[in-house]
Amino acid sequence: MRLAQKLSAKSFIPYLTPYSPRYHQVFISSNHNSLPDIDPTLAQTTTSSLVFYLFFWIGSISSGLPFYSKDCLGLKSYPRTSTSVGSLKNIIPRFFSLASKPIPGPKMYVDKTIDVVPYEENCFRSKELWKPAISRGAFGGQIAAQALYAATKTVDPKFAVSSFHSYFLLPGSLDLPIDYKVQIVRNGKSYLMRSVNAYQNDKLIYIMMCSFAIIRNEPDKIQHQYAMPKVLPPTMYKSDLIFDRVWSVFDYQNPNNPNSPNSPQNTQSSQQTDNLGALWTKSSALTAPGFVGVDGRSIDPSNLTTYNPEQHKNKEIHGSKDPYKLWWMKPSTSPKFDPKANPIFDSQSWIAYLTDFRILIPALMPYDIRYGNKENRLIMMASLDHSVWFHTPFDLDDWFLYQMESPRVCNDRAYCTGRVYNSHGVMIASIAQEGMARVDVPKSSSYSVNYTPPHLLDQQ
Repeated sequence: MRLAQKLSAKSFIPYLTPYSPRYHQVFISSNHNSLPDIDPTLAQTTTSSLVFYLFFWIGSISSGLPFYSKDCLGLKSYPRTSTSVGSLKNIIPRFFSLASKPIPGPKMYVDKTIDVVPYEENCFRSKELWKPAISRGAFGGQIAAQALYAATKTVDPKFAVSSFHSYFLLPGSLDLPIDYKVQIVRNGKSYLMRSVNAYQNDKLIYIMMCSFAIIRNEPDKIQHQYAMPKVLPPTMYKSDLIFDRVWSVFDYQNPNNPNSPNSPQNTQSSQQTDNLGALWTKSSALTAPGFVGVDGRSIDPSNLTTYNPEQHKNKEIHGSKDPYKLWWMKPSTSPKFDPKANPIFDSQSWIAYLTDFRILIPALMPYDIRYGNKENRLIMMASLDHSVWFHTPFDLDDWFLYQMESPRVCNDRAYCTGRVYNSHGVMIASIAQEGMARVDVPKSSSYSVNYTPPHLLDQQ
């Protein structure tokens, strides 16, 4: 998919859909050929469909009917929401082509999302930044992954990341690239240490300490792990990690290339010169809902491909209130990506990106708190820190089970931990994060969570 051109007032047809609590205005572009990664089956806009949408919109306003999308319109079903002509001032712009169904934003690939470019010795700069539309700043997992990826570029490939610990200090802006400055703290025979400071506008927004250990090829003398939970395979669940995204791409090589997805003629762009005198182009747009370099699938009865709402009517879903969540995830890489280039560092940086998704969600599950609620409303949630321990190498082209839980919530802070398993049941990483969670609830709640200490199983 692509980001549509900004057109004059005479060249767009507004179509209103309550995809979110606010309404959106769709700009329609007539040029579908210069934009890469478009599904051609979705890019065939017909005159009849446009006329239908136009009359549907006009008729809905005049009759005061609620705006809603149905599958018969070729659109995803959304909650019904009503409006009036007087509320049209709340429309916010969105940029994508209108076809038989909304086309998702340009495809995001995890290898491109975490990539950085060098500009001085041990200094690197982000190539892309994105954020969920409701968030204040750039996605924290992307900043952590880019910082770790920058650190790996100063390390001999006979080492691998053993762990990193990091803190988010300020929200990252999508208006400027982030500069990652790597400091060599220690070079030893078996272990290395690096620190990474991330800057925007000369302000420190993120810090990381990461440790590297030499890769050992001999078998372990002792080892144990928590057993992987027994779950259905990922093919039994639907992909549900889809975001309304704001996405900025910084082109340092050829900012005037008309065929580039971040070309000035394809998106809202601006050329700027940074403090090093290098010309770069920023292209930014609010895209339609789409994937963000991860195929994520919640392990929940309501997310099964065979789910039938009538069968679960008036039935409580077991465990849905517990501060515990399971999730299948798999990275999505660009077609030209070569996993043999540096697979260990690539895969570890990807895990830093993937594991920031949803890790704070278990903290809210006992209280049914979410954005948009009238009661039990989530006001703000943000990662304060993020730590990952890497236990063993793993295959990039694999499904991973992410087990998340929240042992403690208090003082507007949520402490959450996670474990990542590959599809063969091997625990490859452990995660810990604390996040800020500001909520608005009608009455206070306090729970104790039963914990069963672990016990050894039979030797493998």
